[in-house]
Amino acid sequence: MLRGLAEDFYAAGQDVTIVLDNRVPFRLPGRVITLNAVSPLHALDAFDHALTTVDAALVIAPEPDDLLPALLERVEQAGVINLGSASDTVRGVSDKHTLAQRLSAAGIAVPASALGLEHAPEMLAEFGAIVVKPNRGAGCIDTHLCRSRADLARLPERTDWLVQQHVRGVAASAAFILPRSSAPIPLRAGLQSVGVEDDSAAGCLAYAGGQLPLDPDLESRAIRLGLAALRHLSGLHGFVGIDLILGDDPERDTLIEVNARPTVAYAGLRRLARFNIADLILGHPAQIEWRDGAVRYKSDGTCQTVL
Repeated sequence: MLRGLAEDFYAAGQDVTIVLDNRVPFRLPGRVITLNAVSPLHALDAFDHALTTVDAALVIAPEPDDLLPALLERVEQAGVINLGSASDTVRGVSDKHTLAQRLSAAGIAVPASALGLEHAPEMLAEFGAIVVKPNRGAGCIDTHLCRSRADLARLPERTDWLVQQHVRGVAASAAFILPRSSAPIPLRAGLQSVGVEDDSAAGCLAYAGGQLPLDPDLESRAIRLGLAALRHLSGLHGFVGIDLILGDDPERDTLIEVNARPTVAYAGLRRLARFNIADLILGHPAQIEWRDGAVRYKSDGTCQTVL
């Protein structure tokens, strides 16, 4: 994903500066500022130094531990153009429980949810299966599918568990570009590959990537639900990914969460695009056209064409 974004912004005529952990073994276009990510202080110093040398920044950090909004705050404080969403907006949508309550009040279908593991037995009895995950998380890390009280007993200790109804259907994601002064631009929607780890005793889920695009009918449903949700989420800008479950019919389609940042799906999307997605992120005009066929991508962003 990082390589794809760097190459696309470079191809869009931008002078690219990348802050990169010195343990990462690959080359990227543009200027690379290496840092020691083992030391948080050194990493933040390098990040702040990079901000003094650029006009705009795109942050692709994950949400856990407040990392993404905290880095976005540093972009805002530096007076640099933020090519993504504002820090306060990201904090709002990355709080999965608050987001679900907000969207539910607006009439968007979301899973039943509750904060705190004490709600799990009651919800397990009601729904038969539940998903237990951090309220602010990413990439299925520490996310568990529980079907029994024994599964609950094996969960690791955390103080931020979110308990959700397990919604059955097709796991999918839809990608959008949100300009600052015009309507959201739908990109494509695809399958998500999510399953239980083979050696997991606590039903731990694993994210393995996905495939683009969905069949036309399912894709239109995914994009329609995503657009409906975005109408109630002001302050989002740039690349936004929306995770959802597509049911047996459109009335059963359910929104799971909103990712206010570039996601791994970007690697697959750029392989399908006949245009440069970075142009849209920058607010430049682009003729949106897609290649035929399909692309499968892994969680590390590597892609292959599907015949």
